[in-house]
Formats: sequence, C-alpha cells, structure tokens
Amino acid sequence: MRQHFAAFHIAGLRRNSADFAKYLAMRRALDATAIARVKTWLASYDIVTPKANDENIEVQWKQFHDPDCWDILVNAVRENRYFLSHPNRIFFELQRCYFANMYIMRRELLDEYLTFCFEVLALCRAQKNLTGRALGYFSERVFSFWLYQKRIDHPTLRVLELPFLFHDTALDAAAVTAALASA
Repeated sequence: MRQHFAAFHIAGLRRNSADFAKYLAMRRALDATAIARVKTWLASYDIVTPKANDENIEVQWKQFHDPDCWDILVNAVRENRYFLSHPNRIFFELQRCYFANMYIMRRELLDEYLTFCFEVLALCRAQKNLTGRALGYFSERVFSFWLYQKRIDHPTLRVLELPFLFHDTALDAAAVTAALASA
C-alpha cells in the first residue's frame, strides 16, 4: 500500500469493497504497541492533513461552484481579524487545495484555525445566504488559505500530508457490470 501511495500523487485513493475491506482488516489487526507507535509518529507533526489536490483553487471553484461567490470568499479572508492584524501573504490563485476538511493538529493551531474559519464563514454568510453544503465548500478553501499562510509565516511548521482511502461504489458497480458483460 505504501508503494501505491508513493507512486500516485493524488489526494484520495478510490477503493472497491474488497480492497477497502483488506485495508480495514489491516487497521483492525494493529495491536496496542503498533497503535502507540502510530500515535507517537503523528504527534511529531504540528498538522496532519490529506494530500492536497494539485489544481488551481480559483479555477476549480469557478468550474464547480457559483463563480460570484469566489470574490465573497476572497474578500472575507482579507477582511477577517487575523489578517487585519498580520501581514496577509495569501496567494489567492493557489495551485493546491485541501478538499477533505480532515486534519489532525495541535490544540493551539486548531483553535487559531477554527477562529479564523468561523469568522471568514460569518463574513461570507453576511454577504450571501449560504445553505446546505456551501459552507463546507467554503471552509475547504479557507483551510487551504490558512495553511498556506501558516507555512509562509512559520517555515519550520511540521506538516504531514497523507493520501486517504475511500470506498467508491462506482468501482464496485463497474466490476459488477464487467462481470455481467462477460457472462
């Protein structure tokens, strides 16, 4: 599995049911010592996050979401208290975006990020009535901007990017379709 992770520079690795079950079995087989080693390893980082997608964050937003909302998001990031009191070094045309909203980080960093995130989201909501999953889409970009800024401000920040696995029912459907076609 590590060889597969190293060979592909993608954020999420889609797995069918059989492969995902093998992964879960491997995880469930970890004993207390192995779990303690994983925890120690993770604790040596300030932030652990899934790999970023390598694509232009603005282009991706405008392709899949309301293009008018992009300016609302950018302005909210620029106008939050964090950047009013710190130099804003964010490059709003990042070529990397963290879409998963999954992370492990030190408590003080999490507090800083969530304060930043919720303030930006409140500023966005004040400009446009956002419902459903929209706030989640905004927060994924907010995390990308925040992490970029943190890495610029703190070059020694220890960030670990890992791929994540997810069960893809489309892969299972493709396997069933192929099996039916060959029968």
